[in-house]
Amino acid sequence: MTRNVIVLGGGYAGTMAANRILATGRDDVTVTVVNARPRFVERIRLHQVAAGTASGEQEFDDLLHPAARVRIATAQRIVGRVIEIEGGERLPFDILVLAVGSRGRPLVEGALDVSDHGEASRAREILAGLPAGEWVSVIGGGLTALETVTEIAETHPRLRVRLVADTPPVAGIPARTRRKMLRRLDRLDVEVVTGKATRTQHARLELADGAGFDSACTLWAAGAQAPDLARVSGFTVDRFGRMVTDDALVSVDRPDVVGVGDAALPPQAPRPSCQAALPMGAHGAETVLALLDGTAPTRFDLGFVAQCVSLGRHYGVVQPTHRDDTLRPTALRGRIGAVGKEQVVRMTLRWIRKQRSARDAYSWPHGGPDASEPTGTAVR
Repeated sequence: MTRNVIVLGGGYAGTMAANRILATGRDDVTVTVVNARPRFVERIRLHQVAAGTASGEQEFDDLLHPAARVRIATAQRIVGRVIEIEGGERLPFDILVLAVGSRGRPLVEGALDVSDHGEASRAREILAGLPAGEWVSVIGGGLTALETVTEIAETHPRLRVRLVADTPPVAGIPARTRRKMLRRLDRLDVEVVTGKATRTQHARLELADGAGFDSACTLWAAGAQAPDLARVSGFTVDRFGRMVTDDALVSVDRPDVVGVGDAALPPQAPRPSCQAALPMGAHGAETVLALLDGTAPTRFDLGFVAQCVSLGRHYGVVQPTHRDDTLRPTALRGRIGAVGKEQVVRMTLRWIRKQRSARDAYSWPHGGPDASEPTGTAVR
């Protein structure tokens, strides 16, 4: 009997999961990737999309296993073993891989969300048309905000660029690396403002303390959340909308749904990132295969390696981490850091393509507890 697996979401985790399942060559399984957009979005290049230095898209035909079926649709709700999509159509499944990712949760009215390809593309169009001397504001104090503000400042030197954060930017980075990063902002003439942004209107950005600034274009590059799909479908979620799973990535609510990537929250709670999404996708595929065979899957185990950030095309930081994702004191900075970051970004696509060839074509660092002990349950 043929079993139907639907992978809901065609990002890093979803494409990796689909490719690993299909790489087994099993003739009793079909895999359908359901995605809202017709192309794969390189989430880790969206700051470049906003600045106009990358398209941030790839064709699914170039990434997915040839046996993968692709359906362009937006899921509205999961009811039983059926996905209800826009237009009223229903897609049945035997096992569902929830891989819908995350996006920004803009708390500032009128700001464009850098984590959304459509809004990043809109920002690119606006920036390209702004006259010299206009102000651009980026809201956020983390690595995504720094990548965005520096990419824009380097690409559009005619514009004035401002970083607005309610806390000192990149406060958790080792002191020496943080000094270098802030110096990079200074060299690109990025103004740093500490304050809580509240709204933008009439080409002005307003702060909670009453201050205001000119801002012809304002971009949001702060906190993220998962789509509402898991919550409205009755799954247990955290405050960011992530579906809660067991340590094998199986939903705590039902044994035929596996969660991977930013939309899932296993007990290990890995940092939402591409670095976690690819291994989660691969392990999620292994969990699906175990469930199809009626065996208990193993727990997910991931060891982090580094945090990488680009500050424009010519400067970057590769900050090594311990396996538990805590930062090591030393880092690669400058041009070599930029090259290292770009190589990592390119490798993500190579790993996804490579996974098409064989089940074990992709592997990842481990570092958590022993992952050999069975857990979870088989599909009922």
